[in-house]
Amino acid sequence: MKTSRTLQKLTGTGLFLNLLLGCGTGALAAPALRVEALFPGRAVLSIDGKRRVLEVGKPAVDGVILLAADSRRARLQVGEAVRELTVNERVGASFTAPAQRPGLTLSEARDGHFYVDGTINGSLVRFVVDTGASTVALSGREARKLGLMFLRDGRPGTVETAAGPAPAHALRLRELKLGPIVLSDVQAIVLEGDFPRVALLGQSCLERLHMTRDGGVLALRQR
Repeated sequence: MKTSRTLQKLTGTGLFLNLLLGCGTGALAAPALRVEALFPGRAVLSIDGKRRVLEVGKPAVDGVILLAADSRRARLQVGEAVRELTVNERVGASFTAPAQRPGLTLSEARDGHFYVDGTINGSLVRFVVDTGASTVALSGREARKLGLMFLRDGRPGTVETAAGPAPAHALRLRELKLGPIVLSDVQAIVLEGDFPRVALLGQSCLERLHMTRDGGVLALRQR
C-alpha cells in the first residue's frame, strides 16, 4: 500500500461526444443540444442544429450556459436544469433527469492534500484523500479509539508501506460517511502503532465515488 502525494489533474486535448439534451424538469424538449467537443473552459455545441462555441464565465448562448468544462465533461445550465455530460453519455428527447447523487466538494490544503471529516460506524474520523492507497487505512491507535476490534475480527497479514513491509489486519467497516455520502461494508486495513497519523481514504472507498478535480477543488459524488 503506497501513499501518493497529490492527485493528478485531468488532462486531454478535447474529446468528442454525441449527446441530445433538452430543457425542462420532466420530459425534456427544445432546444436540442449535441456536445461536439470539449476543452478546458470551453465547449463546442450544436444547439438546434447550429454550431456554437461556449466559454465558462460568458453569457448564455441560445439559452445555454456553460458552467464548467474540461476535456472529459461539461456542466451546462439549460433553463432551470443543470446537467453534467460525460464521455459517451447519451440521452433521448424524452429523458427525465435522475435524482442528484449525494456529494461534497473539498478545497486543497497548503500541503497539497485534500482532507475531509467523516465518520466510521458513527465515530468522527479525519481522512486524507489518497488515490495511491489501495484501501482505507487506519492506525491501530485510532482503530482502538473507534472501538474497532481488529485483532479479534480482522484478518492478519502484511502490507507494503512507504517505510517497507508492516503487519496489518484487514477488516470490513460497517459504515463510512463523508458528509451526505454513506457507504456500507467498506474494506479497510489497520496498521499497528501510530501510522498513518491521519486515516487514508483509499481506493476501497474512492472507487465507489465519482471524483472531479478543478484546480484546488475536488468534487466527490456517490456513484
